[in-house]
Amino acid sequence: MSKEFQHSGVIAGFVLGIIVALVVFAVVAFVVRNRSINRGRTAYLVALQVGGHYRLGQAQISSSSVRWFPMRSMSMRPAHVWRRGDLDLGAPRKAPKTSFISITEAVRVRCTADSDTFEITLNMADYTALRSWSESAPPGIHADVA
Repeated sequence: MSKEFQHSGVIAGFVLGIIVALVVFAVVAFVVRNRSINRGRTAYLVALQVGGHYRLGQAQISSSSVRWFPMRSMSMRPAHVWRRGDLDLGAPRKAPKTSFISITEAVRVRCTADSDTFEITLNMADYTALRSWSESAPPGIHADVA
């Protein structure tokens, strides 16, 4: 074998090693991100309509808001935050079977938050939990109701 051929094989091996290391690093970073976001909290699989397509993500419900994190992101901050009094959920409609394989019993819901209108797709049981959350209020909110 010529020295040029051996040298190019070493370079190709080095490049392949770098690519494998980057892929492993990205997978580990993704897992660590999701674990730290979900630490001690319940997360729901929710697809959010962005433009003409849907983005899969996870939503967390707190006492005052719903925070939505896209799956394909490395950011630790939610992409959307909807406050309890500002989020209005429409009636659920059955989603087509081909919409999201990972969401069983999927329903689509038209939502309004402030002046934004958007659509989400989520599991029917998760919709029930979200609906219940939006219709209830923690102590101190809407205390003037008679």
